[in-house]
Amino acid sequence: MGTILASSIISDIRIDTLDEDASNYRLTDLEILKMINNAQRFVVQHVPKANVVNDPWKLAAGILQTIPAGCIELVSVDFNMGTDGITQGAPIRIIEKEELDLLKPDWPTDTASATVQLYMFNDKDPTHFYVYPPQPATGQGYVRGPCSKSPTDIATTATAISIDDIFQSPLYHHACFQIYSMETDAYAPQKALAHYNACVTEIGRKDLIMKSYSPNQKPGQGA
Repeated sequence: MGTILASSIISDIRIDTLDEDASNYRLTDLEILKMINNAQRFVVQHVPKANVVNDPWKLAAGILQTIPAGCIELVSVDFNMGTDGITQGAPIRIIEKEELDLLKPDWPTDTASATVQLYMFNDKDPTHFYVYPPQPATGQGYVRGPCSKSPTDIATTATAISIDDIFQSPLYHHACFQIYSMETDAYAPQKALAHYNACVTEIGRKDLIMKSYSPNQKPGQGA
């Protein structure tokens, strides 16, 4: 959770986009606030660690597990937390599924236990993972580990941003990108491109940099 108010970012955006005349705003505060919320989701989508929760959650029976509701990507599974969710247990190690398949081909049908020893994760399926040994049909265990969570929308301009303050500048740049992508000024596409590239550079995702920009592209869509 950040401490920077949305109103502060909106003020900077209005200066950049020359929309400072309160008697004749082109965009309302609520319209810009919606863009900042879009920017928060963009940042977390591409930098999962930007909004992480680390709470215990109960596992399901068997080997296939789903991350907690509201989360969008698993970061890691670190500890067992007993069958009550509050009892600190043993650490959990990650292993490649192919490695466990080779070492113990019958692992999916091995004796069930509420205590997890190993987990397997495929980044192509970020909301699921496997555990070993399988969880029992009843009395499943809890585990604890960080998961990336979709940020809570900022409700009002007097509300702080939902992600860490270090992302203030990327939020500003992405909101400006959205604004310029809607404008018809001859220089708007260049300004949109500059702000988008500044955003993705600051979040460490240079692979998302656009070489060109078309107003027909949706905000956040690459070239």
